[in-house]
Amino acid sequence: QKGFARAADAVTGLPPNIHYGTSKTSATRCENTEIIPNDCNAGGSCKRAPLSKTEHNFPDGRTTVLYGNGTYKEIHPNGQTIIRYTNGDIKTSHNDRKVEVYYYANANTTHTTYPDGKQMFEFHAKNQKEYHYPDGRKEIISEDNSRRMVHANGVIERVLPDGVRVKQYPNNNAQVK
Repeated sequence: QKGFARAADAVTGLPPNIHYGTSKTSATRCENTEIIPNDCNAGGSCKRAPLSKTEHNFPDGRTTVLYGNGTYKEIHPNGQTIIRYTNGDIKTSHNDRKVEVYYYANANTTHTTYPDGKQMFEFHAKNQKEYHYPDGRKEIISEDNSRRMVHANGVIERVLPDGVRVKQYPNNNAQVK
């Protein structure tokens, strides 16, 4: 958590003396919205309050919000929103293009959703991409650049790295080109 707090400081440009805490009641909020540990000697102007969120507006139009659970949100004037979760996941929304990108840190996978309903999954550890189309098709591109298209009707088409095409039908008949 402390590493995340420091990273948030660098990103937001907030003063380094801000402490984000790790639980909803471990901080004191002052009238200037800075959050400091309860065990520090802050003086009489601070009062104990549950940690909820701290919002900052910047001259460039950007707004940042730090939530009590450590989640950090950036809202940009162009409509882009970035949310960084404490587990390392990152969600980016591009409102101008209606594209949403979610990075799953533990799985090292990125899931992108497009306005036409197409979804792309990038499995970074396997260097593999999968496209899921609204009509039910799935296209898988492997590290060796081979491709596999799974159609909603059960037909599977493969294009091997050497260019050979294999089409397999639901009745297990296959056609090689």
